[in-house]
This record gives sequence, structure tokens and C-alpha cells, in this order.
Amino acid sequence: MILESPKNSVIQEDIEELVNQFPHFKKFNDQTILVTGSTGLIGSQIVKTLACFNRLKHTHMTIIAHARNEKKQLIYLVI
Repeated sequence: MILESPKNSVIQEDIEELVNQFPHFKKFNDQTILVTGSTGLIGSQIVKTLACFNRLKHTHMTIIAHARNEKKQLIYLVI
């Protein structure tokens, strides 16, 4: 199983609950989403939530995560 927040099970549970209860995510089906500041607190949570939605709802969403610090972004994407 792929987890968007493998180091924090509480955050993972919250993300999955949000995805399952929030119907407006359907608007993102077959869309490309650009998230700037993807290594920051808010941006990283948005990326994790969108990735979870993509995984649980079997959509074809493309997530482009942009950050100023390339090294930090690469570390984040590996985790």
C-alpha cells in the first residue's frame, strides 16, 4: 500500500477521511494540478491530499509539485 504520509499515521488517516468525505474532489478528475510551494507546510499537505485522492478514487489526475529548493523537493519526493 502506498501511503502519502508514511511517517505519521494520524495525518494519513485524516487525509484519507477528507478524501472520502469531500465530494468536490471529483472536479479534479482528468485534470493537471500545479501546486507551488510544494515543500512547505501547506503545499506539502495539498500534494499529499491530491495524491491520496488520485490513489483512492482511481482518477487520472496529474500533480505537478513545484518548489524553489530543488534539493529539498527531491528529498520530499523520495519520502
